Amino acid sequence: MRKVEVIPYQLQWVALFEQEAERYGNLKEKLASQFPYDIDSYIKGKEPLVLE
Repeated sequence: MRKVEVIPYQLQWVALFEQEAERYGNLKEKLASQFPYDIDSYIKGKEPLVLE
């Protein structure tokens, strides 16, 4: 089983949407620590923010 890795997002997107990028990054860090070996829960946890 692989550990969930948080990968930095593209800098262009961050420059255009700084607040959204910060929220998304914070959520990814939180979910990675909550679900270090459960990629499905990690992905599902991002869904509400992504669908906003």
